[in-house]
Amino acid sequence: MPPASSSSSTLHRASVSVAYPALLLAIVAERGVDPAAVLQAAGVPSESLARPGGRISPIAYAAMVLQAARLTGDQGLGMELGLRLGPSSHGFLGYAMLTSASLGEAIALGMRFGAVRQHHLAVSLHRQGEQAALELHEQRPLGEAREFFLEAMGVGSACALVQLTGMPQAEMALDFDHAEPAHYAAYRHRLPPARFASRAVRLVFPAHYLALPLPMANRDACLQAVVQCERELAEAELEGRAAESMAAQVRRELELALERRPGLAELAERLHTSERTLKRRLQGEGSSFRVLLDDVRRREALRLLEQTTLEVGDIAAKLGYEDPANFTRAFVRWTASPPSRWRSRCKDSGG
Repeated sequence: MPPASSSSSTLHRASVSVAYPALLLAIVAERGVDPAAVLQAAGVPSESLARPGGRISPIAYAAMVLQAARLTGDQGLGMELGLRLGPSSHGFLGYAMLTSASLGEAIALGMRFGAVRQHHLAVSLHRQGEQAALELHEQRPLGEAREFFLEAMGVGSACALVQLTGMPQAEMALDFDHAEPAHYAAYRHRLPPARFASRAVRLVFPAHYLALPLPMANRDACLQAVVQCERELAEAELEGRAAESMAAQVRRELELALERRPGLAELAERLHTSERTLKRRLQGEGSSFRVLLDDVRRREALRLLEQTTLEVGDIAAKLGYEDPANFTRAFVRWTASPPSRWRSRCKDSGG
């Protein structure tokens, strides 16, 4: 985890499309609460939401979420917002997904360009046998608003699949890693089957839908939208580099090339700095190349053991270990359990 200072600077950077807090305020107004009261209580200037294509910080959005829940008395606003997240809510990215050739292509675009809409959550796609799963990952600690963000994105992802493909909600399952909240009872009839206190936050659905052609598929329209998404992503990355910690940048590079494990020299070159400067900046952030590599390997090892049937030796190779015995020793250090035993416990507990 990045040190608090770097995490804080990222959470204060304007990176969330104003489309989402604007939708939240519309829901609040329907509940009989003045949106201006939410903004005032959260300390968010109304003009920050007025500019088309504008952004606010995750911190400001979270403050709005907490005040909206307090003033409406509904802790389930994340589920309500997720139910209303149509493709048009996601700007050019939503249009690119709608006009994609298949659901699999649409999901790939969503993962590739998700950062043009927000930075605090990311999505990965996993397939095992006849099931596929969209898994949500917390990029930074989300504090008291965590359940709202996860529920909004989980429910929103389910609604997107329905709108893109016509997939019946009964064929999906939503997993959340928090305990079942009291507000779920009021929303359950509008949602896919949901399971709580799970090991991951994910949307599970039949894998055959990934190859399903989409009814609004249009190659030229999709390409035009992708060009706009690339432009927005480039702008967001330029803005974010200055605010993003060096540890976060190194972590991202390691995740992209874990199997061949880039060395410190290669990482420094990719990040346009020297090895010496890279080491010094990581040390200043309370981290190191070795600590980050260890953490990325640990997270990916846990995911592969739980969500795939790969042999332990194959997982070791994917994590960049030449000798599987070294992976086993590292895993025991992380979890106090050998990989095979940890996997067995996951299966016994229902994973």
